Amino acid sequence: MKALISTLLIACISFNAFASQNKTTVKLRIQASNGNIDDATVYFDQGINSKYIYQEDAQKVFSGVAGVPTIFSPTSDNIICSINGYGVLSSSQTVPIGVKVDNSGTYTITAAQLDNFDPTTIITLEDRQTYTFTDLRMNFIQVQISPTDSVFGRFFLHVSYPTSFTSTPAGCTDNDGVI
Repeated sequence: MKALISTLLIACISFNAFASQNKTTVKLRIQASNGNIDDATVYFDQGINSKYIYQEDAQKVFSGVAGVPTIFSPTSDNIICSINGYGVLSSSQTVPIGVKVDNSGTYTITAAQLDNFDPTTIITLEDRQTYTFTDLRMNFIQVQISPTDSVFGRFFLHVSYPTSFTSTPAGCTDNDGVI
């Protein structure tokens, strides 16, 4: 019991050391027409390295179950991850997304947990095979995928840097306000 408590304490300390209050997360989900699903998480946080670090990222474990699609994000050193971290979102980011299926068919890709981003951040999924961009805040994407399709190079997640502005209220004459 003492070993279990010590392990949990170390895990909590490690998690808190690597996660900040400003962490922003995109949870991507792929669903087959038969209902089978898989998830991958991409997050942006301070001090996170784009290379694979086991305390920050989680390597993808493929299910191996027939009919279950797989969605993932490779790190900059090409480790396939189910959870992949990037540094602070200080400029727009493009993140490659991989998809692997064992049956040809129509698959739906959606995103969740987008409310932790600034409302002015645009989050889209690019499909380079169909030349389309889908706003994941407003919609989902349905795509045809076959087992012979390449798992890399088709899908890219685009996350824009939030828009910011400052303003100066107008004075009594209502002609000196600035945005």
